[in-house]
Amino acid sequence: MFYKIAHFLRNEYIFAILSRMISICMSMFHSILIARYLGASLRGSMSYISGIVSIVCIIITFGMHQAYPYLRKKYSDQNIFKPYVNLTRIIYLFYTCFCVAGFTFFIPFDKTSAVIFILIPLASYSDLIEYLCLIESPNKKNFIATLISVADLAFIVVLYVFTKSSFWWMFAIMSFSYALKIIAFSFLSKCPLQIPYCYAFLFKEILRYGFFPMLALLMTTLNYRIDTIMLKQYENVSMNALGVYAIGISLAEKITLIPDILKGVLVSKLAKGAKPSEVAKISRLCFATTIAFCIFVLFVGYWLVPLLYGNEYEGAYTIIFISATGCIFIGYFKLIAQYNIINKKQLYNVLMLGVSIIINVIGNLLLVPNYGIVGAAISTSIGHFVCGLIFVIYFCRQTSISVGDMFIPMKGDFVLLKNMFAR
Repeated sequence: MFYKIAHFLRNEYIFAILSRMISICMSMFHSILIARYLGASLRGSMSYISGIVSIVCIIITFGMHQAYPYLRKKYSDQNIFKPYVNLTRIIYLFYTCFCVAGFTFFIPFDKTSAVIFILIPLASYSDLIEYLCLIESPNKKNFIATLISVADLAFIVVLYVFTKSSFWWMFAIMSFSYALKIIAFSFLSKCPLQIPYCYAFLFKEILRYGFFPMLALLMTTLNYRIDTIMLKQYENVSMNALGVYAIGISLAEKITLIPDILKGVLVSKLAKGAKPSEVAKISRLCFATTIAFCIFVLFVGYWLVPLLYGNEYEGAYTIIFISATGCIFIGYFKLIAQYNIINKKQLYNVLMLGVSIIINVIGNLLLVPNYGIVGAAISTSIGHFVCGLIFVIYFCRQTSISVGDMFIPMKGDFVLLKNMFAR
């Protein structure tokens, strides 16, 4: 019995699904407690700060996430993991000093700016070390991430019960999980701080490779965050409305649960030599399961949003409903982009994402002044839909896989699914 369970969990896709499902449940409780604890206004501030931090983190990381799978595949005969981790530590120590000095000497004191400057090195390093551990040990990374989700939820419960919401407690919530990730994944990496000769070699490789992956990831994030940042600039959108929009978009993005779960394992397999057919196979399964999950979210969301989050967030369901179609198709981008990164075709990610962002920005400029957060949701959904469709067409032309093979499940897929769960 225990042997069968252990053998079942050795499948990286299955383990990723189970751990991610637990993590998603934790994040849902986390989201509900944060929304009720902070209220819509502080929740809107949290979303805005998070958007700024995400964008800056991508720029200063300069493609180090995406460079590692490519370099690991290219130099498979060498152990570059530990030197790579140590190089990131040196770089982020420099970034931390730079952020502290920049805010201390050049930026007028403002609590929002202070939080942004503190979170930038924390968020960027924690995300990077987590990603490196994912490539090397997907199961261990997913297990630790699940434990961190539980601890993060427990922290929110303590704040909810014993404290009154404030801006600085919001900052504590944002920084807590980053700190845990840094500690846990640094321990998992088992890399003592060293300065070997190959640092210069790795740094040169990252500079040569990293620009286009960084630009692609920046555009990816802008595709998700540009609406939140733009909404804050409009007088007809209050901070409360921004908080409602943030909850709606966050819940709509849960529709991409399956692609989010499997893309990490997919990139690990691609880095180890998997063929394009693996991308097509996972895409088909993701499309069918995402549609089913989308229907479920739309069916229960109308009653659950006000019940779980409170009447203050009742308008979030409208955002979910409008964003649903785009969220279904954005899953294709999530998967195909990993194939492009591994095969050093990240320039195409940049170009195709650029089209999506232009559509999103133009839509916001045209619709937000008259329709507020509803207009932002419409433009985001259209941008996501176009993004997914462009990526599918590009991938099919590059690999000679038919468009139908990316959407229509095959008999073998269900056999594969059955075998995965039957092991």
